[in-house]
Amino acid sequence: MKIFIRSSLAAILAILGIATGHAAPEEAGKPSILELMAKVETAANAGNTAEADTLMVNALDLLRKEAGKDHPSVGMALTKQGALRMHSRRFAEAAASSAEATGMLEKSLGRDNPIAFGARYQWLTAT
Repeated sequence: MKIFIRSSLAAILAILGIATGHAAPEEAGKPSILELMAKVETAANAGNTAEADTLMVNALDLLRKEAGKDHPSVGMALTKQGALRMHSRRFAEAAASSAEATGMLEKSLGRDNPIAFGARYQWLTAT
């Protein structure tokens, strides 16, 4: 099963108007969100789920910093983290990521929003 994280997150970030590069010159040597997500996808598709999870945590940290901790893009990334962890059969951690994503997305987008519904469905399947 291939995991396609980067392309869907790139589209979400573009729709929500989140910059995917670095604004500050001192961050020039650090990877951008999209670069990290590309590495997550590559590692996950190569079967290296531990590396993919570590990279995903780093990408989430950067996204929270750039977009804000309650931004819907963070909720979408948490949904992706939950999917990655479900794929790794780490169901308790997947449920935690999906629960956080569900709460965040329902709060920001509304309970009936399809994105929030998808996160809620993923949470229910992980528990």
